[in-house]
Amino acid sequence: MKESSGTILSVQQGVFRTNCMDCLDRTNVVQSLLAHRALQDQLQKMNLLGDNEHIEEYKGFEYVFKNVWADNADVCANQYAGTGALKTDFTRTGKRTFLGLLKDGYNSAVRYYYNNFNDGYKQDAIDVFLGNYVVNRMETSSMPDVQRAQKYYLFKKQNSQWRIQNPLQGGFPPIVDTDAHARGH
Repeated sequence: MKESSGTILSVQQGVFRTNCMDCLDRTNVVQSLLAHRALQDQLQKMNLLGDNEHIEEYKGFEYVFKNVWADNADVCANQYAGTGALKTDFTRTGKRTFLGLLKDGYNSAVRYYYNNFNDGYKQDAIDVFLGNYVVNRMETSSMPDVQRAQKYYLFKKQNSQWRIQNPLQGGFPPIVDTDAHARGH
């Protein structure tokens, strides 16, 4: 952290890594607590808060901080899991509520359904991208419909040419002859 004059006030001493392989929501709760503490320290170092002052004393600021953090959790969870984040009642208020528990139960049931019945094609797409997808001829398509599958193409280098394949049409029409380009043709 620097002053406007360029004087260094502090240098970062470490990093917190809080990702959790199986719980996006607990990770967000921990991150919100760490962010709250880091902000408290930064505001004190910048002399915007006195040594004995705390963010919690400024109710309007505290409210905005917690709700922005919880809203961000909802967006991240929606992108990853298909529902809003769990435990946002705690992130917003600092307390678990009965209504929050009911909302978490509902969201957990929706996530279970999506994960087991709707999202197979997403995992397949990730596996194709990473080169981990193994085609099983006995398996039916996990794609939701035939029209959507037409948007997916596979790229493969075959006999010095890059070729593209539409999974529904088969075949590898040539795209680029990489050896001819290297030879100057």
